[in-house]
Amino acid sequence: GTFFVDTNPDDDFIGFVFGYQSSSRFYVVDWKKRRQINGLAGVTIKRVQSSSGPGRTLHSALWSTETTANQVYKLWHDPNNLGWRDQTSYQWKLTHRPATGLIRVQ
Repeated sequence: GTFFVDTNPDDDFIGFVFGYQSSSRFYVVDWKKRRQINGLAGVTIKRVQSSSGPGRTLHSALWSTETTANQVYKLWHDPNNLGWRDQTSYQWKLTHRPATGLIRVQ
């Protein structure tokens, strides 16, 4: 896939959902431009297994980079905390093999 970040002042997340089973069970790849509230800059891969489902609790959990009990589990975060850049195109490739637990984002 390809992202094009067509913004200058904004610094929120960009990303995508994969492995969607329901509004309470899916995976997320998100990328934050810079640290904000409790979200660190950089790419994070998360598994959502929300006990509450859609609503304020899950919303808050998705903003956090860290694991949130009974909501979102951080699988990996870029240790370099590299944020995305304005007016830039990014290509990515996702490999997901549920039977073996493999998730790779390039």
